Amino acid sequence: MDSAIIAETLEQEYPEPSLRLDTKLHEAVAPIIGKASFPLIPVFIPRIGRDIIPPSASEHFYSTREKRFGMPLDELERQKGGAKAWEAAKPGLDELTAFLNEHKLDEGPFVLGSKVCYADFLIACMIESLRRIGPDLYDKFVEHHGELRALHEACKPWMENDH
Repeated sequence: MDSAIIAETLEQEYPEPSLRLDTKLHEAVAPIIGKASFPLIPVFIPRIGRDIIPPSASEHFYSTREKRFGMPLDELERQKGGAKAWEAAKPGLDELTAFLNEHKLDEGPFVLGSKVCYADFLIACMIESLRRIGPDLYDKFVEHHGELRALHEACKPWMENDH
């Protein structure tokens, strides 16, 4: 949740390789990530409840989400999930792919091409979250957007030590 603060500290303490915070691309991409992911909340939040939350925390998870969404999660999924949610996410996915392509300085999978920046990690984290919820969600998210798959794959070395 404090990744921006952590990124600034890392940049100060370990300036090489740079996270390229000076580009402000991370600030520009954040709302685009929202456009691609927020429509999918009715798809992935119910899955988190079913597949990830331990039984000891499920009552709290379900009751707080029911209050937040004004309906039980199974109803949220039924009413607003599925194909409707994916269709609503498509413009955001297209915008995210365009963002990846418009800032490249050279060939490469990252926002800037061959050099990684903090914006790459924001995008990769969203994609990795979906992969961990369900590989089918990951596949659908990157299905028509090969650039997103390539960026996620290129960021894997930074995800290897996640415990």
